[in-house]
Amino acid sequence: MRGPKDWQQTQLERIAITFLVSALLVLRATGVWALDQPERIVIELPASYVIAQATMQVVTVGDLAQSITGGSEEERLALRAVPVTKVPNPGESLICTSSRIIAAARQNGFDEFRRISFDGPRNFKIFGLGQTVSADTLAERITRDIMQEFNWDPKELSVRVLSLPNDLRLPPGDVRIQVYRTSPQRYGTVQYDLTILLNDDEYMHRTLIVEIAHRRNVFVFRNNKPAGSMVTLQDVDVQTRYVRSEREDEYTISDPRELVGRKLGRTVNPGITVTRDLFARTYLIPRGQVVSMVVQNGNLRMNIRGKTEQNANIGDIIRVRNLFNNKIVQARVVDANTVEMM
Repeated sequence: MRGPKDWQQTQLERIAITFLVSALLVLRATGVWALDQPERIVIELPASYVIAQATMQVVTVGDLAQSITGGSEEERLALRAVPVTKVPNPGESLICTSSRIIAAARQNGFDEFRRISFDGPRNFKIFGLGQTVSADTLAERITRDIMQEFNWDPKELSVRVLSLPNDLRLPPGDVRIQVYRTSPQRYGTVQYDLTILLNDDEYMHRTLIVEIAHRRNVFVFRNNKPAGSMVTLQDVDVQTRYVRSEREDEYTISDPRELVGRKLGRTVNPGITVTRDLFARTYLIPRGQVVSMVVQNGNLRMNIRGKTEQNANIGDIIRVRNLFNNKIVQARVVDANTVEMM
């Protein structure tokens, strides 16, 4: 016969078993412990999503997700069908979050939402159906204007829009692009005004910063040369490089005769472009030097002695006194002993 102590021990055992079972059920329900822990479901989110079809009314998890992995096939199919948000108006956007996706899954009966985790940004934009204007499109438009102004070969031209990190998104309609240069410099870092017309009405106006460069042959130093040393043609090579400013274009030497007999004003390293400001301020032709002045008149070519009125280097236009009639004329320096009357 069982006594009071036996009955009390039995009650304690029942309470302990009940507590243990309850604890295990709680752990299993919360995912902390389970005999058959189900696989987590991972949704990879995009940086942004653009509506691709005009007939779409809502955006689902399947539309947004770049991939859904884990879980069973039935769970993945159910999750893809969960609607997240209404489609924004054309040309507009809204912010979507991973929390919104979780809330939508719960509201639509997806009971395993606790197993969902995310890969990628937690916040991203959804853009309404429309059209885009890219930086490349604007660069092509500016390139056409530059070609008309400079007559450069487009293959030798580089145009980059620096102030447009993302595409411009516009509603559907007829788009026309107008760009006007507002900077005094024509290439290098140039400022443009951009106006976008949508159905002949001004839709957008903004400022663009554009880098414009063109390729040309330049001289570059082969080796290191110290300040004060003379430069010869054996010291340089010809390379094709992009010139990215008007000043660089102006100072870059293109005539090899400008190199002969000139001293460097500072030390240069291999690969540096040969520019006029690298040289010491010396003159190939000093003021008062007697030179041969070439005079071209139709097919008639004459050489007349002249006397320079100022210091000059090759390519400079200077005043020269004609020693035949004592008149001062303008002439361009050809070499150390010759000038050509303008």
